[in-house]
Amino acid sequence: MTSTPDPRLIDASRHFEAGRLAEAEGAARRLLAEQPAHADALHLAALASHRQGRAAEAIRLFDRAVAARPGDGEIRNNYGCMLLELGRPEDAAAMLQRALELRRGDVMALRNLGSVLRALGKLAEAARALRQAVELRPDFAEAHAALARVLRDLGRPGEALSHAGRAARLEPNLAEAQSVLGLLLHQHGRSAEALEALRRATALDPDDAEARSNLRAVQVAMVPAWHFTMLNDDARNQAYDRAIRAAVRQGDHVLEIGTGSGILAMMAARAGAGRVTTCEANPALAAVAAEIVARNGCADRVSVVARKSTELEVGRDLPRPADLLVMEIFDAVLLGEGVLPSLADARARLLAPEARVLPQGARVYAAVVELPGLRRVHPIRDVAGFDLSPFAVFADPVGQMVELASEPHRMLTAPAPLFDFDFTRAVPISGAARATLGATADGTAHAVALWYDLDLAEGVTMTTAPGVARNHWKQAVMFLPEDIPLRAGQELAAEARYAGTRLTVEVTKR
Repeated sequence: MTSTPDPRLIDASRHFEAGRLAEAEGAARRLLAEQPAHADALHLAALASHRQGRAAEAIRLFDRAVAARPGDGEIRNNYGCMLLELGRPEDAAAMLQRALELRRGDVMALRNLGSVLRALGKLAEAARALRQAVELRPDFAEAHAALARVLRDLGRPGEALSHAGRAARLEPNLAEAQSVLGLLLHQHGRSAEALEALRRATALDPDDAEARSNLRAVQVAMVPAWHFTMLNDDARNQAYDRAIRAAVRQGDHVLEIGTGSGILAMMAARAGAGRVTTCEANPALAAVAAEIVARNGCADRVSVVARKSTELEVGRDLPRPADLLVMEIFDAVLLGEGVLPSLADARARLLAPEARVLPQGARVYAAVVELPGLRRVHPIRDVAGFDLSPFAVFADPVGQMVELASEPHRMLTAPAPLFDFDFTRAVPISGAARATLGATADGTAHAVALWYDLDLAEGVTMTTAPGVARNHWKQAVMFLPEDIPLRAGQELAAEARYAGTRLTVEVTKR
């Protein structure tokens, strides 16, 4: 700036800093009408034109400003930033490098050059420029945030997280710092903290497309896609709604384990519950469920608690022990989401002595199937002429979720019940059972398929059996270690065991 600024330039600068861009440009142009080569006025008019979306005009004004004062590093620095925003990173890099030649050690130019070099894919050079910036000015939050991005790109997430955390501590209201911090926290498995940082970033700068994109990516990663198929499972939704209407008594305090979208908790409120406490361990789900509950006018009766049920406490999270427990924490083999330990804990600490439970019980079935398509890689052996058998260490020995109706298969035995679980009573945390599976057709036994029926309430049942339309649970398939040739009429012995969240079945010929 000139040693004795023109009052009109001071006026223009104040308008610019207050965001009154048209007024700032007008004041600068009035000065230019008298002094066409006034570098500071050209500079300010260029910035105002750029902010108002008039790129071509801004470039003309910047070129005039540079010509008027070739040795001004600040003008070149801002010009370089604008060129980067306009998608001209090579030109931006040249402009910023010239700015640094004119003003060595200019931390703003170093920070901006680092961002430009990152855009050009020159990550090592970008890191050097940004390291120099933070060495010269250790409290420069924007440079720490930019360096964190580059270090993440270079595959150094630990060092990147350190700089992102430093940036966020230095300037908690810097959206850029919160955005990169959130992404790195998620990369380090700290999803709840990541979500908090990214929500803060989008609140600070709603127009930050990168922060919004990062937030969406973390939210998607935190919530399994099967939640959508579950919500699209009409049979499940209607059965639970009927059962909840039948089970809820006016004024009940209902505890639901596993909030998800909050739909079952709202069903309980609609059915007449006086109070519903629902818990969800996933903080992203819990936050959205609370929003859904409020949007549907249920917040006065439904409380969403972002904790596991085993972390709930009566008197803190629940006003009193619950009269009714509602659960939908089942997977393809029934037990994988922890229904048994969760139920035992709730019964011991969170339920009234005569509390009811929904579902009331479940029965698990097994049948032997011929499944040639999937058998080719279970266990995995040769693929495309290569021995891939070591890859089998990553296969889940408990089996996988399969929709049998969409896979070529044949049922070789009639289904046999393995376990009956009565959720209205204390359920042992482990158990074993034997069953006989009689072959109904000739074939080759490749696997054991499992499914179950849920006894939700009096007269309300549902099943995950093969062929049920839109069954989001599908079936569990456990592949046999070796094929078993079968003839109709032969019998197989099935030995089943469960412990906690795992259920396994072994099959042998009699």
